[in-house]
Amino acid sequence: MLLDVRQAAEQVLRHAKSILVIGYSFTENDEYISRMFSRAVEADADKDIFVLDLESAPADRFRQFLTTHAQNFDSDNRIFDFVGDGEETLPLLLQGPTNGLAGLDVGKPKTRKRRRATANLK
Repeated sequence: MLLDVRQAAEQVLRHAKSILVIGYSFTENDEYISRMFSRAVEADADKDIFVLDLESAPADRFRQFLTTHAQNFDSDNRIFDFVGDGEETLPLLLQGPTNGLAGLDVGKPKTRKRRRATANLK
């Protein structure tokens, strides 16, 4: 049964055009899950990944992992991290780029290539 769930999860990740990750730590102990994501983006290097967390560290760890483990995936330009309270930020993300994301304060990237969006919530 667990194998069926894992296979189904991997199928969903592979076929998704975009992936939204909420509150997942991407620690070294979770390498198996990170490798599932790695295989998914290798199957489609144009896949966008949105990471929502209270801090930027999980997205930074994930970006670094995919930089070294996923061939032909531009993790600097395909992973977007949103820092903030999910209860307030998630509804804005789900409204899409023309409506909801306009409600988020998009910060300057840490590097020239990396795009980072930070929710500026009061």
